[in-house]
Amino acid sequence: MLISTKVSIAVFFILVFMYTKAFIDNKAMGRHVPGFFKRFMIYFNTHVSETSDTNILPEMKYPRFEVTTDKLFELIEIAVKNLGWKDISVNRETKEIKAVIQSNLFKFKDDIKLRAEKDDKAQSKLYAHSKSRFAAGDMGANQKHIMDVVSEIKKLI
Repeated sequence: MLISTKVSIAVFFILVFMYTKAFIDNKAMGRHVPGFFKRFMIYFNTHVSETSDTNILPEMKYPRFEVTTDKLFELIEIAVKNLGWKDISVNRETKEIKAVIQSNLFKFKDDIKLRAEKDDKAQSKLYAHSKSRFAAGDMGANQKHIMDVVSEIKKLI
């Protein structure tokens, strides 16, 4: 019984360490609106992140740009290549790019879809949908993928 207790404690601390590391690596915004507990529950229970005007996380509202959709599409394509993502498929007709992102630690794969869309508040907006293939909670990884693209686009403008 003593051995199983020690093993259980060791496993617990390993899991806490792994989740903490993922939380930090993914730059999860724990102290921001809507608060740590709500964010933690999202990061722990969700394996999808998507831009929309109704997203509870302010940074996941549609990123808007004062460039044409054609220009935004070009910038998305450059950003994805700069980020080094793999298995990139480009659909110029729909202005959509799909890619696969692989995590460093466990080599988990996430699928991301990015699309340049017309917008009524600016010239264009970025629709982004990132989904983990494995696990129920991604600890903010999919949100980070989207934020990485937005950051890269802003550097290019």
